[in-house]
Amino acid sequence: MSESIESAVAAYLEREGLLATPVEDLSPTTPLITSGLLDSMATLELLNFLEHEFQVQFEAYELTPEYMDTMSDIARLVQSKRSG
Repeated sequence: MSESIESAVAAYLEREGLLATPVEDLSPTTPLITSGLLDSMATLELLNFLEHEFQVQFEAYELTPEYMDTMSDIARLVQSKRSG
């Protein structure tokens, strides 16, 4: 399931042009926020997409690089929200 979440995130980022690099250059563990590939406005847009696409709500403390820096991190967080 995490791979499908990662794929959905990658497709969204590419479709919306939110990254400073091509999606195909990324791996699931490429830092997005701490590397500067995803700026703060793009991060907010991604959060909005995740909440609507996966029917989840995030807590303020989760909106940090600790929880959302890579596509793997994002998939893990979304999975935990959907199962919890």
